[in-house]
Amino acid sequence: MPEIQVSALARKFAVEVTDDIDDLTSATWTAVNGVTDFQPQITANVQDASDYDTNGWASSETTMYSWTAQVTFFRKYATSPSVTYDAGQEMIRARVGKFAPDNRIGFRWYDRNGGPEANSGVAIVDWKRSNTAVTNLEQAQVTLTGTDVPLNIDIDNPAASAS
Repeated sequence: MPEIQVSALARKFAVEVTDDIDDLTSATWTAVNGVTDFQPQITANVQDASDYDTNGWASSETTMYSWTAQVTFFRKYATSPSVTYDAGQEMIRARVGKFAPDNRIGFRWYDRNGGPEANSGVAIVDWKRSNTAVTNLEQAQVTLTGTDVPLNIDIDNPAASAS
């Protein structure tokens, strides 16, 4: 009998942050709730390596990589006993307008279903309000720019170890 395959859902990812940027493996993580869009990306810096010996064909080399993750979320809050926004969102927002090392946050994302996509790293924060019209629900669009290599954490994937 053939194996049944299903399409992966984009909403499979969980996003978490931590203040402990010195030890991501044993850090205490806080969920970022209300996520509506998540786009991690690794970008190659490609340089032209063409010379006379390539017979008229271009030649390229990758000299560096960088990573970013764009996260968009609704700004939900509790009103009792006072206005309190999501703790994970607030940890991110607290880095806005700061310089190193206060602008850095530990960040990880993983497949809630225990799949192989799971990474963590340290990032600097760019925060933009979005959906700001009178008829909209408030959202924030955050770009996290990695400061180093994103670590593959599929062995430590919290969803995988919980099952």
